[in-house]
Amino acid sequence: MEVELNGRLIKLEDGELYWWRHISRCGEMKNPYWVKYKPTIVRDKRGKEYRRVALGRTRKFLVHRIIYYIHNQEWDIWDGSKSNLIDHIDRNTFNNNIE
Repeated sequence: MEVELNGRLIKLEDGELYWWRHISRCGEMKNPYWVKYKPTIVRDKRGKEYRRVALGRTRKFLVHRIIYYIHNQEWDIWDGSKSNLIDHIDRNTFNNNIE
């Protein structure tokens, strides 16, 4: 499944996120390819750990929010309010299965 987010084409394959690399520092690449994201681990205020990736140089997203957005593109990923939270039903913050 593919989606464009923050100007970058992203795909979800076998539970992993990839981004489409098609531009180099010198311009368009001759052989574009998919690059696997290497998420970093971040802690929230309560000490829970989550995976996070950077989309571009300034915007960072939690991986579970990107995966949910890929499956539900009508959902507003930009809304960070408490009414727009994603619940990890099994309480495992690294389990990003959409179910």
